[in-house]
Amino acid sequence: MSVYRPTKRQRHEAPISPFDAQSLNIIASAFGILKTPVVSSTEKEIILNRLKKEIVTPFELTLSVPRLYNRNAVPASTLNQIKTSKKVLKVTKSKTQTLKSRLHIGVNQGTRALETKEAQLVILCNDAQECTIYQHVIRHVKHPKADEQVPLVLLPGSRAAFELGETLGINRASLVVFAKRPNDKLQENRSSTSDVDDGKIKMYHDKIDS
Repeated sequence: MSVYRPTKRQRHEAPISPFDAQSLNIIASAFGILKTPVVSSTEKEIILNRLKKEIVTPFELTLSVPRLYNRNAVPASTLNQIKTSKKVLKVTKSKTQTLKSRLHIGVNQGTRALETKEAQLVILCNDAQECTIYQHVIRHVKHPKADEQVPLVLLPGSRAAFELGETLGINRASLVVFAKRPNDKLQENRSSTSDVDDGKIKMYHDKIDS
């Protein structure tokens, strides 16, 4: 007795289980097959360019923390210059920290933002390796009982994750989640311990939201 086995094309067009999915634009779920349109290559370039010009560059985003200097190896005159620019460094640090509080990169941070209902926008790469790891993101966003629909952008191409990672200054990024602006009370508590005035923090959040 022969056992019916769907072809690769059939599994792609109508996956029966999460393990049958060949890409993230068509996946199986408990509430039916979920289809997510992939944006065009032109739209992808626009998204990546805006991300670079309006977010990464203005906020001086760095996902690594390099050691700037060794205090014992730097002349006193140089250390004095560093101290005089302390205020500028604090402003830059605050600006970057504000962005990092709103930008979640990777499956762990992205999932946490979705579970806590902080997600405002989800950017996902269709070429994500081991797509079964990322399917829950789409199910969470498109769940019929979700309180609100979070916009989901699915980037095309076999190197989309590398292109998104290059934009962010890292090797590869398959998932990026923008979080909502913190509520006023939480923001007030954070600002009270910061040397940067509330107006600048608000300006940073307005820039991200735009």
